[in-house]
Amino acid sequence: MGNGGTYFDALAFRYSRNGNPFVIKLGVAKQRDDGSFSVHLDATPAPIDGQYHFSIVPQRERGYHGKDADDYREELE
Repeated sequence: MGNGGTYFDALAFRYSRNGNPFVIKLGVAKQRDDGSFSVHLDATPAPIDGQYHFSIVPQRERGYHGKDADDYREELE
């Protein structure tokens, strides 16, 4: 992906065995001028009911760890 444009992170949300949410960064996305996204994945999310689910969210300065998953509560619902 070239320079310029707005960049986002591609994330998958999962739950640990004890029910705590955690985030897996799968790759990055760049929003094009027409509003569509170019998505580059370094990993593929595990399928849920035969479908692959991931979210495109604004990039963040801090890491994606279990404690940060609560910041994305609306994505988990």
